[in-house]
Formats: sequence, structure tokens, C-alpha cells
Amino acid sequence: MKKHTPRPHSRLGRFPLTAILLTFAAGPLAAQTIPNAGFETDSFTLFPGYVSDNSPITGWEGGPPERIGLNPSDGSPFADNGTVPEGTNVAFIQSQDSGTPTELSTTISGLTANTQYRLSFRINARGGQTPNLTVTVDGNEYLNTDVYNVTGVMPYRTVNLLFTAGGATAQLVLQNQKTTDTTVVVDDFKVTAATAPAWSFEEWTDDSSTSGLDPKYNYTHLYNFNSTAKPGINGLFFQGVTGGNPVVAGKFSVTGLPNTFNDDVNLLNDVNTRLLANNFIYGGDPGTLSLEGLKPNTDYVLNLYSVAFDPQNIRWVNFQNTDSGEGLTVDQDHFGNDSGIRIIHSYTSNAEGKASVTMRGLSNATFHMYGFSNREVVLAGNIAPTIAAHPASTLVIAGDTATLSSGASGVPVPAYQWLLNGNPISDGEVYSGATTNVLRIKGQGAAQAGYYTLRAQNVMGTVTSNQAYVEVYVPKAGPLFSTGVDASGAPLPETDGNGDPSADPHYQVTVNPDGEANIPAVVQTGIPSPPWIANSSHSNWIGSLPNTATGAVGQFTYSTTVDVGNNPAAFNALLFYAVDNLTNAILVNGAPATGIPLSQGFDRYTITNLNTLTAPSLRAGVNTVDFVVENLAPVGPTGLRVVSVEVPAGTQPVIVQQPVGGPVVDGTSVTLSARAYGSGILAYQWMKNGVNIAGAVNSTFTIGSFSAADNAAYSVKATNALGSATSADAVLDARYPVAGIFSSGVDDTGALLEDGADDPHYELLFSADGTNEIQAVVHGSDIFPIVAGPWIANSETSKWISPRLDSAQAGALASDGGAGPGTYVYRTTFDLTGFAPASAIISGQWTSDNQGLAIRVNGNPTGIIGSGNFGGYEAFRIDDVQADFVSGVNTLDFVVQNADATAGYTGLRVEGISVAAAKGLNVSLPPISISLSANGKPVISFQGTAGVTYPIQRSIDLTPSNSWSVIGQAVAPAGGAVQFEDVNAPAGRAFYRVVFPQ
Repeated sequence: MKKHTPRPHSRLGRFPLTAILLTFAAGPLAAQTIPNAGFETDSFTLFPGYVSDNSPITGWEGGPPERIGLNPSDGSPFADNGTVPEGTNVAFIQSQDSGTPTELSTTISGLTANTQYRLSFRINARGGQTPNLTVTVDGNEYLNTDVYNVTGVMPYRTVNLLFTAGGATAQLVLQNQKTTDTTVVVDDFKVTAATAPAWSFEEWTDDSSTSGLDPKYNYTHLYNFNSTAKPGINGLFFQGVTGGNPVVAGKFSVTGLPNTFNDDVNLLNDVNTRLLANNFIYGGDPGTLSLEGLKPNTDYVLNLYSVAFDPQNIRWVNFQNTDSGEGLTVDQDHFGNDSGIRIIHSYTSNAEGKASVTMRGLSNATFHMYGFSNREVVLAGNIAPTIAAHPASTLVIAGDTATLSSGASGVPVPAYQWLLNGNPISDGEVYSGATTNVLRIKGQGAAQAGYYTLRAQNVMGTVTSNQAYVEVYVPKAGPLFSTGVDASGAPLPETDGNGDPSADPHYQVTVNPDGEANIPAVVQTGIPSPPWIANSSHSNWIGSLPNTATGAVGQFTYSTTVDVGNNPAAFNALLFYAVDNLTNAILVNGAPATGIPLSQGFDRYTITNLNTLTAPSLRAGVNTVDFVVENLAPVGPTGLRVVSVEVPAGTQPVIVQQPVGGPVVDGTSVTLSARAYGSGILAYQWMKNGVNIAGAVNSTFTIGSFSAADNAAYSVKATNALGSATSADAVLDARYPVAGIFSSGVDDTGALLEDGADDPHYELLFSADGTNEIQAVVHGSDIFPIVAGPWIANSETSKWISPRLDSAQAGALASDGGAGPGTYVYRTTFDLTGFAPASAIISGQWTSDNQGLAIRVNGNPTGIIGSGNFGGYEAFRIDDVQADFVSGVNTLDFVVQNADATAGYTGLRVEGISVAAAKGLNVSLPPISISLSANGKPVISFQGTAGVTYPIQRSIDLTPSNSWSVIGQAVAPAGGAVQFEDVNAPAGRAFYRVVFPQ
């Protein structure tokens, strides 16, 4: 695939050259010269600096002379913002109303024919104006862009262009083609040989030939932005990272791209490329991608993935390596709107194993980054396979198709084989893709249910993915009917025999903001799918109208009936349902069905059971079931989707959703949830340390006020007529509130402070507004930007704080108080004396104006950043994985940057912050040893206290999916010497710990 520089164009049209010449002279290259490249030879004295009033610009030509010139010694109305890049002079090109372009040109000398060169220079615009700059070399156009002023004392924008010399000299022409009065200023021209350009770009269209991904190389980074998707392209698998300004500790960080965009419609439609080209991050002036974890002083190739968003010449962006200074200016829209583009950079990491590139638009159109890859230049040797993406458990309704996706990296590319319950499967009527990384399963019955794994193998070894369980369900006609079906369960047509919308015989709209109530619901046509789940052979979306595109805001109630017979306790209906927008309630005979989870969306099903456990008001005979669905503002699509299903007969229980443990703050409520798959009615029983909990017989279990007495391992057993299954343990342990941490803008009692008051809890450790180490003040509530937005309004529990009562003129990028341009560091503290530091957890919400660069604990970054979306909060949670807590006083810093050029609004808001930790141990822990018994089983030995019970816990690999499980209780005998044998120890490695009561 041919690589591209910004392609030259004829002045008469826009056609690419048939080839880019990359042949080079055998001998040394001559010195390249641009005369008077920094415009310092002349000194214009007559205001405003026109050539017509002063003299020609040495080495440069152009005109009209009354529209070009230099900024004079006593100031210029044209160079009125930004910092002059080099010396004191800049040239200006002022457009004219006549429509004739204003031009400035020179001759570049010392070139060698057929050699490629890099031309770099700096540009800016007069304040408040948007000139249009074109750049040609020997008549070939290399740049055509609007230029925006940088404001304040910000640096001028940089342009880097590559051109191929046709001879010893080349004519460089710059034109301002705007037909209104605008001015572009230019400075600091340089030309250097580029025999091996560090930057290039290519068209990106598909998975295979244009992705730039080759599994023969060792990839250090593969990331898909603003997404959880993990596309696999050419045997390489990307990791999804969500949100703006993403960070993965030890791998990379992005700054200056805080905004996100989802579901971009474009021309990239290959399955995996579509996943990579779906969402992007953007914004910033500039944006920066910083890589770490590289080998020091090693050659790499970086690929930035993007898609055109506009017609050509709207989105010119300069890409620059911050270490080497090498750069290239590229039109993101080069290949036409909605076409993909790959920005390619060859570079060498620095001595610390790091690299950084910036991306800065020449106008107000910023770069859209969908993801990136980074690989070594040298071919990798053979590498054993490793699983890059594990399959996720899923479900399928008979007649539909489920998809499992996994994949492995390795050299050579691994061969794949899908397994069901450990046995290889083959392509056929049920399966397709059995030897690829994507398996499609056509649901038919119980035979497709089970544990699926992907095995990957090459000459270096074999690896198997984690298990993914696939649940199979069979549609059922009544007694609770699916939506949009007839009495036999067959889907209704869109219209009946009279051409009217098909009425659902089982569902009525009893509350209808769209009009008449107590009418039959009708099958919806033209549904917004995606994102709605598509209509299918077993059910349809229903609504008050056949097309609810302009559905009214408010609550709709869909009513149906179900006959449970004479024995309600023996009745169970299994259903999937979805709504747009959300479910406010499900009522059975007018009473809330408290055991049924409320659906919150339209792109996936909520799975639930209707029985006397989930709906205690269920009674013998006919019952009324109401789905109360709210359509949120503004007007738009709304509806209900229900699928009545059953598990194939003869299916024993399997736990498909494990309960999740963790720390719980003392006195708060905690709910454990689990879900089992199996035929018939499933009975649940929760256990604490293996002992049944009275009355805990639902799929969820709630402890209303958690305390240390509740510290334990919790599990649940699901039982049907065929057997039972028990979940993994979920270990809960208490954390206690740490006093002395406060939200912003409150006093020691939590009461709101007055506007302008010092916040006693937040110090401005560093301030771009002047004095450091002073208290932050409460921002004025009755002035912009709080009184009518866009900042989120003050609440009863927190207020905005800032360096000033009115931050309109607060210091910004032009100022540096010691933490960086425009940077403010707000510090608060908390004291962990008497607590176990490693157990601490900080949680809360924050927002800022502008970007939150970091949250730090004891001066060290946690990896948490804020988008700068000051209209809403972002939650944060910090534990000992992200922070090193210490006994005694700890510091917590919120680092905020004011992105205005010289001055502007800035502030911090912290809401609902809390710190909780386990109490410090009052016992001296004895040493613990592990040995092997005569049976080859681990024996855990330690000295305890006679009569005390010690829970023994085990973990397979210390990951969240394999958390600590209680494997037994050891009661210390007389003398206290404990020896506990793990008779059910797994094969391979295991970790053990002992819980010592306080």
C-alpha cells in the first residue's frame, strides 16, 4: 500500500499525482535555503506595516503591496495575539473584498531534484478573524485551510508539509483566499531533507489490507477509544477504554481530548473495523497522546485511526513528536467524507521508555481519534499464544443466533478451536466459525447450553480462554404472552386484513399520554433498531401507536392478564423484557412486584421470573400484570417488548451470575445478587459461611445495616427438581467512616459556606492566579457561570470553590504557579490514625472547569482524570490499587487546568466525598506456614487462640473473577496450634489467607 504525504493538487483542480517520488541523490544533499525565513532582515516603522508604506520584504514577493507586510516596531493590528515564534517580526497576508487572493511568495534554493523535503512554518490569525491559507510548491497545492487565532500568549500553530523537489529550486506561494477582510500571519520558515519521513498517512478501509496491523510484529499498545468493544483485526485484539481523556496506568494517557462521540456513521463496515471506527474522542488545543512502558531507545511505529467527518480541507491537523520535533500536517478529511484514514509515525522511544505526540488543529476543527496501535519495528520471533479477549457469557432464544467472541495473540498467528463443555465443536446447522475467533450459535434447545471456551494453539504452545456460559431459552405461548403475538405465539403482521395496525390481543394501553386510554396496544413498525432489539419470530415491540417516533412524554401503562391456575405457589413464568425509556413499576393485581428488577433500557433484555417469590400478590386464577413505562423528555420513541420463554426441560441448575463481594461501609445497606439457569421453578437459599440464612430465599439478599458481625463469606444455592448448584463465595467485610473529609464549600458541620468565604478544608497548593498555599474561596452563586449555568448548580451539600469569588479573570494558560500553565492544585487531607491504611477507600463525585488533570493521593497520581464537563459530575473511587495510603495524615489533591488563553472562569466541585477503612488490628499476627500432607495436599499451620474459630480462604489467581472463597473453619484446639488441610485443593497454584478475629 502506497503511503501518502499531504498530496499536491493542481491549481486548476484537485487530483492526486500518479506517484510520489522517493528516489534520493547518492551524494550529500545541498543546504536548503529560504531567504529571510524569520522576516528579521527588515524593520518596518510605518504603521500598520504594509509593504506599500515601507519597502519590499527582503527575499519575498507578492501583493497587492498594500495588503502584505511586516508587523512594525511600534506594534501591529494584525499580529495582535499569541507569542511571536522567532525574533520580533512576522509577515502578514491580508485578504481583500475583490475576491482576488493576496499572495506572498519566495524561492527555495539548494534543492536536489526528486528528493523529498519537509517544509515547516508557524501561522496565526488576527484576533476574531478566520483567514483561508493555501500553500503551493511549484504550483502543487499542499495546504488549504481556515486559520483560527490562538488568543492570549499561546504559541502560534505549526505547519509541517512534505514536498518532492522538481529541480534545484522551488517556488513557494502562500495565499489568503478569503473574500472578506481577514489576516493570516506567518513566521519561522524552515526546510530540511526528509529522506525517511517520520510521518505519513494511508487510507483505512477494511480489516485486512489497510489496517496496518501485522501479527508478525510485537505490539505494545492496541486500544479502542470510547468503547468497551475489543475488535480483533488480523489476529490482533484491541482493548476497549471508555470516556474522554482515557488513561491506562503504565501504558498511556490522553489529555486535551475530553469529549466523546458515539455511533459515527461512515464507510468502514467490515465487522471488526466497524467496532474500531464506531466511537471517537475529540477536542483540545492541542491533544496529546503519551506512551509509556516502552523499551528505552527503541524504534516503534505508531498508528492513529480516524475517519473523515467533513468535506476536504475542513479538518487540517498538525501532528508532532514532542521529543524529536518531527511533524506532519494532515487533512483528516483527505480521502473524502466518511472515509477512514491512518496517521503513521515512525519514532524512537526516549531513554525512559516513553514517547509523546501532540495533535493540534489549524482551525477550530479538532482531531477525532478512534483508537491507536503501537508496535516494534523489528519482526518478533515466535511467541506462545496468550488470550487477548475472553468470551462473555450470553443467552439465546431458540430461533435466534448468539455470538461469542474471543481471541489470542501470538507468533505465528494461533489456530483456533471452540469447545463446548471441553469438547470440540464443528461448523454445521447449529455452529459457524468453530475454528475462528468468532463463534455463531443458532439456538435450538438444551444441546447448545453449556460452557464454551476458545483454544488457541501455535508451535510455541496452547492456551484456553475463560469459560463463557450460553443459556438457551425456548419461546412459550402463554399463560403470560409475549408482546405482538397471536394466541399460538406466532408474531403478528404489521397490519391486519383491513390494512389497520395489528392489535395485540393480550395487551391493553390503560394509561396513554398519547391519547385515548384502555385501547389495544399495536405492533410497532419502523422501530429504531438499532439501538432497539430487533423484532423477531417470537415477539414484537408494541406501543400506543404503530410508530411512536413522536411519542408523548409521560407514563404509559401496558396491562395484560395471566391465569396461574389453582396453585399459585407452583406457578412460574420466565420472561425477558425491555422498554423505552425505563420501567417505573411492574404491578401484579395493583401491588408492586418487588422481586422483579426494573428494566432501564431498550438495547438488551432484563431477565426475570413471575412467581409468588417475585410477586407476593399473585393469586389463584386470573391475575392482572401492569408494566408502567416512562417516556422521558423530549418526545420520542417509546414502547414495551416482552418475550415469554422457558428453559428446555431436563436442565439442572447452573449459577450464571455470581454474587460479588467486597468492602462495605459500616451502617450502610448492601445487596448481593445472583442468577441461576435451570428448568422449572428455581428455589434459592443464601448462606453465611456455609450456614443457611433464615428467610433468604430469593435471587437477591440484602443486609439493611452492615456491621462487623456481618463479616463473612456469602453464597447461594439454587435448586430445582433435578439438582442444585452453589455459587462462589462473596466475601463482605466492614469499613468504618473516617472523619474529617468534606465536600467543597461547607464548614466543619457540613453546612454551606457563604459566597466568598474561605473553604477551611481545601487549600490552593498551587495557583495560576497568583499566590500559592492559600485557602480556596467559595465562588459567587448569583453570577455567571452558576446562576444560569453552564456550571452544575450548587446543592444543599456542596458548592463550587475557586481562586476568586468571581473567577471571570482567573489566571489561565498564560500563567504558571508552579504546577504547569493554567494549573490549580486543590488539596484536602484525611487522617487514617487507628485504621489499617491499605484498607482505605475514597469515593465521591467531582467536576471542574476546565479539565481535571489528575487526582493524587500523597502526591502520587491515581490515574483518575476529569473530562472538564462542568455541567455534571463524574464519580471516582480510590483504593489501595490506585494509591499508597499511610498511617496518619494523607493528602488528596484535585488538579484542575484553566484552558483559557490568558484568563477565564475556573473552579472545582467535590460532592459526597467519603473515606472508609478497616480498623487497625489490635492483635499481633502470628506467622503462617504452608506444607504438604502425606496426600500431597496443602496444610496451613499457625498459632491461634484455643477455642477461637478462624475462617480459611483460598483464591486461584487473585483476580476479581476469582475472589477469596471460604474453604473451611478451623477451631484452635487446646494449646492453640492450628493445622488445616485443604483436601479439595485445585491442581496447580493457589493462594491462602487466614482471617483473625479482632
